[in-house]
Amino acid sequence: MYKIAFDSIPVTRRIALNYLVKFTSGVETSALATKINYPSLVVQKWLEQLNALGVVRRVKNSRGTNLWILKDEYISLMEKLQGVKATAGTLRDSDVDEYESPERHWEKDVKEEVKLLNNDEWRELEENGEDW
Repeated sequence: MYKIAFDSIPVTRRIALNYLVKFTSGVETSALATKINYPSLVVQKWLEQLNALGVVRRVKNSRGTNLWILKDEYISLMEKLQGVKATAGTLRDSDVDEYESPERHWEKDVKEEVKLLNNDEWRELEENGEDW
């Protein structure tokens, strides 16, 4: 049942959840935005949505920026569903030296969708020229 619910989460929120699991001490909005090469306001909205759903909590850090922390009760579940190992680190602006392509997350979802298709469905997609 958790897997069905998790699969219904938009990929954009799953990207944020992926980093919240990796950095259980929190992620700064701007650091996450830089890391995945998305605008800070967009990433802030994702994190605000997760906060409204009660999955994360927002803390103002000493520099006055938002630090988003995945609630403890979701860490082990997200580790299992995301296949990511939780660490106790914090993702801050000073930690980000290069960005990671967000397409990596989209490609992962496509590969999982393809696994669900049986051979006949896959062949039909190829014959119809549909592009994944």
